Amino acid sequence: MESASKQATKLAWAGDSENTITIYDISSKTKFRSFAGVTSAPAWGQSFTYVEHIPNSNYLISLHHYEDTCANFAVYEFSSEKSKQLFELGVVQGEVGQGDLAYHAKSNIAALIPDGEFIAYHLFDCTELKVLKKAKRPPLEASPINSFSFNDDGKHIAAMSKNSVLLISDVDSGAYSLTYAFHQEREFSGNLCRWNPLPMSNTIAVKYSFYLDFFEIEKQSVLFDINADTEIGRIAWHPEGNLIGYSFQKVISILDVREKKPIKIFDKLHSSTVGTLRWSPDGKLLASGSENGDMKVLDMSNESVCFETNNGDGFRAMGACFLQD
Repeated sequence: MESASKQATKLAWAGDSENTITIYDISSKTKFRSFAGVTSAPAWGQSFTYVEHIPNSNYLISLHHYEDTCANFAVYEFSSEKSKQLFELGVVQGEVGQGDLAYHAKSNIAALIPDGEFIAYHLFDCTELKVLKKAKRPPLEASPINSFSFNDDGKHIAAMSKNSVLLISDVDSGAYSLTYAFHQEREFSGNLCRWNPLPMSNTIAVKYSFYLDFFEIEKQSVLFDINADTEIGRIAWHPEGNLIGYSFQKVISILDVREKKPIKIFDKLHSSTVGTLRWSPDGKLLASGSENGDMKVLDMSNESVCFETNNGDGFRAMGACFLQD
């Protein structure tokens, strides 16, 4: 990946305490900037926040989601002295699933929460700050969408529905080339899908309930799966695509996808449920945050904590991204 050789120097955290977004300088272990998130967000409900940095810029994009009824997407410009909100999509009403935000850096395009029963996702141009299109989902094929993920070249997008149906669509045409149903005994509000970041990869990691499946698009089948025996929380591909991190309750596991087995387990890092998991672009750091406000960064070269902070009770560290100078 083009950005993988650049070292991340800052880290943005976002959670549901007054929609705050805080940027930390990792090397100096100091707070760089803290500012309020979506200004028109309702003051009720539980927020699930996703945040992304637009490379080589002072822009952040975020999605604040409230229960299963509304969400806000926003773009911010920041510096060490001030910050301002440049764009907001507004409050989305209706059943929208749990919500997700996918960002493709090479094309500077984001896919985000839908605003209607038959809308799969919005495509948003982060350069022009405008919605490009609203992609429709196939009727009767899937319930509201929970999660999105671009492939490496940004030409296709995977979407995972609340009733565990995986949809693959062409970004330009919006046409669907594949729908695949996983276990559909019941709906899961926390379904996630993440495309392997390697170029030309046809593998998608799909998380639902206790399961983490690795789906091969060309074969239209599950290559192998992991059963954690408890609800899996977050999943995050290593930039090189050979490892994937996943969390369950307080535990973080690093899985070697080629060997199909965990190679590292961190079970003493957090004292409450992990709500955030994110690799740095060079794959050398792993950020994780828990529901009691603990936020930690692991240096994977020696498996030690190189940065940590706590924003106190009530701040659930639900979103994180590394920033590159």
